[in-house]
Amino acid sequence: MSQLVAFEGVTDRIDYIPEKASEQAASLLQMAIDNFKERRATIVPITGLGMREAIVVFQLRVLLKPWAARCCHCSTQYRVGYQGVAGLVSCTTLRDTGQDVHSVRVAKELIKRDVLVLSMGCGNGAMQVAGLCSPEAKELAGSGLRALCETLKIPPVLSYGTCTDTGRLADL
Repeated sequence: MSQLVAFEGVTDRIDYIPEKASEQAASLLQMAIDNFKERRATIVPITGLGMREAIVVFQLRVLLKPWAARCCHCSTQYRVGYQGVAGLVSCTTLRDTGQDVHSVRVAKELIKRDVLVLSMGCGNGAMQVAGLCSPEAKELAGSGLRALCETLKIPPVLSYGTCTDTGRLADL
């Protein structure tokens, strides 16, 4: 039993046993069904959120090729101001103070420090809802990243796929 994959306040725990996978799956499904009415009664849905466009990237070479070509001809100040790229792989969570607030906070801090963010995983949707995957979000970025975003016409956070796509970070 791993304490690394434990949640505070969770008393019903089923540790995976391959030989009992079918039985455990049935038990987990029943727990979810039994809890649905209770959970549903405590959730107040948020509706009326505005729609936004999000810019996504499927291949890094599509992003990096035009930048590399421009970088050779741009000013030193432009190259120095942009610090690099970070892969932010996050799950969606309601923990602490609200839906995905920690992931959004981390992304905002990274872009403020001139780091382009490739967002992946279920928390990726939070970046889109927060507007960080739209070109207007460049206003939240540091001056070097803002210059990069303006040059390439991209937002400071790029939606880069689901959790199953995270291996593509190795291409970077």
